[in-house]
Amino acid sequence: MAPGMPVSSGREAIQKMLAEMISDQASRIEVAKSGDIAYTQRAYTMTTTDPNSKQVIHDHGSYLTTYRKEADGSWKA
Repeated sequence: MAPGMPVSSGREAIQKMLAEMISDQASRIEVAKSGDIAYTQRAYTMTTTDPNSKQVIHDHGSYLTTYRKEADGSWKA
């Protein structure tokens, strides 16, 4: 559930909502010397409209995403 947004139900809706939220660029990327774990640091700004009150909501913040390298070489968040 994103602030001020209706609940996203189902895999496709959740993927779409998350893709929109994280489409910004990482400001920092760190990979462990072992090469099997990493993280990205990002800042975001988001403007939405509350579906009930119709008021515009401005939100901003930052977050980390941690990644683990899988046995097949792909990365999993």
